[in-house]
Amino acid sequence: MRCPICEADANTNDTICRSCGAALPERKEKSSPALLIGAKLSDGVFSIGRVLGKGGFGITYLGSDLHLRRSVAIKELFPSGCTRNENLLEPGPSWPQPKLDIAKDKFLNEARVLARFQHPNIVHVYTSFEENNTAYMVMEYLKGRTVQQLIREYKAIPEADAIDYIVQLADALRIIHGASYLHRDIKPGNILVADDGRVTLIDFGTAREFAADVIKQMTTMLTPGYAPLEQYTRAGKMGPFSDIYAMAATLYHMLTGQQPIPATDQANGAILTPPRQLNGSVSKHVSEAVMWSMQMEADQRPQTIDEFLAALEGHISGPTSRRRATRSISGFDDDNPYKERIEQILDELAAGIPAPPESEIDAAINRVSEMLADATSAPLSAFPVCPACQENTTVEVRGETPTKNCPICRKAELVIRDSDLKTCPVCSEGSLRVAHIDAATMFCPVCRKQPLVSEKRKRFGFATDEWWACKSCGTELNLVMGGRAKLAKVGSPDPFNVGRSRRDETLPLTQWRQIAGRRDKYLECNKCHAQLDEVEEKNLLVLAAFTADPFKVGQTLSRTPLPRHAWANVAAGLAPHAGNAACPSCHSEFEYNKDAQELKPTRLNTKEYAWSQRLLNKPISFRNWFLSEAGKRSLNPGCICTHCRTEFDYQEKLLKLMFTPQGPLSGKEGQVHSREGWHRIAAGLPTRSEETALRDKLTKLHIAKQEQHENYFKVEGEYQTQLKGELDDLIHDAFVAGHVPILLKDPTTFLLENETLYWESPAKRNQRTGLSGDRTWTFESKGVLLLTNQRLMFSHQGDVWQVALDEVERIEIEDTYTGSTVVLYVAGYTAPLGFEIPTSEFTVTTEFSNHTVRGGARDFVALVIAVRARETGDEPQAA
Repeated sequence: MRCPICEADANTNDTICRSCGAALPERKEKSSPALLIGAKLSDGVFSIGRVLGKGGFGITYLGSDLHLRRSVAIKELFPSGCTRNENLLEPGPSWPQPKLDIAKDKFLNEARVLARFQHPNIVHVYTSFEENNTAYMVMEYLKGRTVQQLIREYKAIPEADAIDYIVQLADALRIIHGASYLHRDIKPGNILVADDGRVTLIDFGTAREFAADVIKQMTTMLTPGYAPLEQYTRAGKMGPFSDIYAMAATLYHMLTGQQPIPATDQANGAILTPPRQLNGSVSKHVSEAVMWSMQMEADQRPQTIDEFLAALEGHISGPTSRRRATRSISGFDDDNPYKERIEQILDELAAGIPAPPESEIDAAINRVSEMLADATSAPLSAFPVCPACQENTTVEVRGETPTKNCPICRKAELVIRDSDLKTCPVCSEGSLRVAHIDAATMFCPVCRKQPLVSEKRKRFGFATDEWWACKSCGTELNLVMGGRAKLAKVGSPDPFNVGRSRRDETLPLTQWRQIAGRRDKYLECNKCHAQLDEVEEKNLLVLAAFTADPFKVGQTLSRTPLPRHAWANVAAGLAPHAGNAACPSCHSEFEYNKDAQELKPTRLNTKEYAWSQRLLNKPISFRNWFLSEAGKRSLNPGCICTHCRTEFDYQEKLLKLMFTPQGPLSGKEGQVHSREGWHRIAAGLPTRSEETALRDKLTKLHIAKQEQHENYFKVEGEYQTQLKGELDDLIHDAFVAGHVPILLKDPTTFLLENETLYWESPAKRNQRTGLSGDRTWTFESKGVLLLTNQRLMFSHQGDVWQVALDEVERIEIEDTYTGSTVVLYVAGYTAPLGFEIPTSEFTVTTEFSNHTVRGGARDFVALVIAVRARETGDEPQAA
């Protein structure tokens, strides 16, 4: 027994390899769908170990690259319902071979897509190939758990860890989107967290190219809960914002432990609960970023990965409700002097942090990525370049009879003639249509050109006799009793001598119909009125009648039964028995049988192609002839280079080398490899060490780029914070200046018509006591103080004290050891009124968020002075 990883010898009873420490599970029975441990793939390069996971479409194994002595993950396409005979996959009832071939192509396309991206957060694909009637993908082996497994274990993942996973994932998606690809299936099960903390995006089975601002048809493979609404249709407009929705949905699941409801449910009215309501430890700006990124309408989400990351960091924000955001500053007066600057700041904040500028690191990343992409992808698309001589001269030779190429001269495509008779063969201009005659009449038995017309003729003044007359030749038949008729008049011409032989003869109508010899249903030309009858027993047509005969067709072919295609040839100006296929170059003609894939030459240019004489009038399969003519020595379908004559035979979808001249493939005759494999043998790829060095360099460049981005966003974030601080100050100043009304909180308070509320806060009302020089304030009651553009009110347990704003003569602040008191001198009051006003919060709504304004006693005094001045034109005195 040998270790499947390092191939070291092991004892039969060993469960652990004594050399590398790998597990040595027992060998599986042949009935198991998985490959046996120790099975070899790709000419012994890879060895199969234990099963890492199974799904409905495949099996992933821990394997070993025996050449490079390293562990790898080997993914095998194995759809549920298929079976295995030894190592060979056999199609099942639900997976016939054609469907399986399509699945293999899609599986290998996934490998090609993954191989394009050389990034530490995208699983590395080393190679892919076809074998055992299925396909394999060899990837780096990552030891860790998927995010789905982490959620099952921990329910909710701490915010710091979840954001770290998303940031790493976003760095990978930035590269994917930059190459005009979408992943289309981001979800916890497709994100692997390695033991060292590295996050890797896996499974690109649904990845597709996209074009910006273009609606394309795509398949509707998706995972409910993580797919945006536009992904549920085949022709929806998709872009990076589609993957951003899935990233946000994945983050939602990580933060809350709950899978988000599907987009279709939301579109039907279901409400998505914000993450912060399900998990109070989630930051407000993170919760809002998730809700913004999961908007139903694609243009209402972040449009780029950088915009999404900026939202997660709290640098920018967007609409978090399920409705569109509107551009407005709620309640701001038009004469507000602060409004213009506030709007400027809001626009700047709404624009968000711009994408980081390109740097030398980006250029270096592009160079290294292109080197790796070229090394990985070039062999996959090399054919028809010959791997032996590197000339673009490899052709497919299948030995099948071509449906268009002439097998004689091979210079032109055969012209397949339409055998359907549509054009009149007599005049070659009119169209044939199906005509019928009434069952109660018949064709003229004399000229046989026109149906007889029924007439009622008077006898002794009464309409007693029924006659049939021919409008073409003038023949008349008198109908008598018992379904009989008398040939009373013979018209002219009489081409068939019916009139001379049967004049005045009385016969049954059935016999007259037999003499006429015409069918009730026939073909008639809409121009020259030529008529063709069908000979039913032989499926032939006969020219039954014609008036004009410009090409002497009637003269030569009248009453001659011919097949429909022969009449079609005549209509086209050809001989009746010309073939239904012809070569415009050598003028050979053939009878082409598409079903049998045979050509029978009926006319050949034997003067120029003397060898073809033996083929005349012989149905021939050209399979072997074409194979031999193409130079295939094995006479089996395959590929051949027309330059160096290197020859391959097909073995399923692999190639077996049959012949090659001296060169890079010499000595490899009889070996079987994939197309990529032959190019690897002939031209080679960068060494594994060089490829590993390039990958390491790329990883370091991405880390440096991430640090550069973090510094950039730090500086831009500080500027955003500065703007928000300025915005808060401006809104506060606008509020204190009386330009920002507020909404009424106390529903028991009644506002007058056209009355605007500017202040509503808790307050204590005090009375002045003591003599002059020794004045103090005594607490009277606690209530709510309100200021409008018309009144000053104090509400206490249902009682409301109020005074008109223009009756406030003086307002001042009096500081005591207990705090500050607002002192009001009101007309008609002998003593001033005192109010203790604590610092309160007021909410002002702007475009993207609510702004909280704090105001205290001194702000109230300033607000009273500003509002009174605006409403009455003068200001109360202020101390």
